[in-house]
Amino acid sequence: MPDFPQLSRAPKMAVEEKFDDPTIRDEMENGFVFTRPRYPRIRETRKIPYDYCTAVDRKAVRDFYAQVGGWSSFTYADRRIPNMAPEVLTVRFKSPPEIKDQGYARGEKRFSISIEIEEV
Repeated sequence: MPDFPQLSRAPKMAVEEKFDDPTIRDEMENGFVFTRPRYPRIRETRKIPYDYCTAVDRKAVRDFYAQVGGWSSFTYADRRIPNMAPEVLTVRFKSPPEIKDQGYARGEKRFSISIEIEEV
């Protein structure tokens, strides 16, 4: 299984985490709500932004997406919390990566890259 490429920049601290709601809710006539799980596993979706990425990072993300697309799973290591072992997730792209021009930094063209991944 391929690994998401290690970029020259760490993700911004503005990562969004969203959990699936596997709950089935049935409303009763007397105002009660009966609930039960549709399935026991709660999957997670993450939106991960990277700022001021280099042209090499841009190419790495583009090439990686061309390889796995939205159909293949891969591993993503979340290293946001220092002094802890990275959280390794098996994921796939929920949507294609978004790459935007971000200007110049230290005389080099930079890019903003945002990915959205979901657990498999």
